[in-house]
Amino acid sequence: MYNGRVHFSSFDNYLYAVNISTGKEVWRFRTGKYGNSSSPFLHKNVFYQGSREGYFYTLTTEGKEIWRFRAGSVTVGIGIHKDNLYITSEDGNLYCLDLNGKEVWRFKASGPVFDFPSFYKNKIYVGSWDCRFYCIDENGEMVWSFNTSSQTIAPRGKAHETFEVEVKHETHNEEAKLKDKYKEKKEETVSLSEYQIESEYQMESEYKQKSDYDVQWVLFEGILEGEEIWTSDSRDLRPQTLM
Repeated sequence: MYNGRVHFSSFDNYLYAVNISTGKEVWRFRTGKYGNSSSPFLHKNVFYQGSREGYFYTLTTEGKEIWRFRAGSVTVGIGIHKDNLYITSEDGNLYCLDLNGKEVWRFKASGPVFDFPSFYKNKIYVGSWDCRFYCIDENGEMVWSFNTSSQTIAPRGKAHETFEVEVKHETHNEEAKLKDKYKEKKEETVSLSEYQIESEYQMESEYKQKSDYDVQWVLFEGILEGEEIWTSDSRDLRPQTLM
């Protein structure tokens, strides 16, 4: 909270400043492609913000960039002690910078460092994913390290791997299925001379319309002259003699 605003970082790659009374956005600052890795840190009217892309940013209280520092990977922990800035990183380094962004020294652990540095009597204390806790002096030299009971390092993927999504799309050839379906129906042949075909539906019209030509008859094979067939020039069927 500062100057009537709440400041927070987000995984959508922005650092926001929002009016604390109304909830309206005052400004936003883009910090990369992979999201932010910690909350903003304020010191002497300057905001400090680490990102998962490996950049560390300093901003004015109005959201304008002052300078940036490039670490080897995700920057997480932030601390300021005696006008020096300390940054921890997934690349295993504890970075010491001056307040203008110039690197003073770096201490390399044997695993990622996601801890926030602590300070006591001119010493820096920080833990690492290498299962060790370190005490470091102001010159970046290790004073001592302590091994935890478990030396099994937990697996962790790279920052960008979190954003990689593989979508497997199963395709179906509906056109080929329909073609095969109709092909099967087409291959089923029916002999009109052997079967009597009846419709399931009957339709009656309110109007009767007589055509000049009677087209409502079918000539079957095997019908000889003089045999009786059915004709349907109306909805009533009656036997007639073929002339």
